[in-house]
Amino acid sequence: MRTETYILWLGVAVAAAVALAALAGTWVLQAADARGEAAIAARLAAVREANPSWPWTEIDAGEIILGMTKGMVLAALGSPDREAETVDADGVHEEWTYTSDDARRLRSARSEGIDHRAMHAYETVHFINGIVTGWAR
Repeated sequence: MRTETYILWLGVAVAAAVALAALAGTWVLQAADARGEAAIAARLAAVREANPSWPWTEIDAGEIILGMTKGMVLAALGSPDREAETVDADGVHEEWTYTSDDARRLRSARSEGIDHRAMHAYETVHFINGIVTGWAR
């Protein structure tokens, strides 16, 4: 076998091995995503069962309203990227900061049945003593 032919076949074999490894990695990530989504759905179902009086219409839509508790906001939007807290005479002031995403992606995710809680349009949510007092988009 000529050296050029051998090098060509070796290159093809390496490329095939790399493609198979990438495909296997994708399958592993998809399986992990499915397990993660199932776990989130199970936790949310448990929260819903334990708190039937919560405003589930807004929570399911990924929206927040004045007077919500921190638990309600977590159910609606998920965990914030950053939290800040100060204390003064009025009580504990908290600001939860989220990464802002484009509203078009949010609508698209909802229409495709993707869990939109991580794709909200809120930037900051303000609390006083654990109750939503405002937000910024």
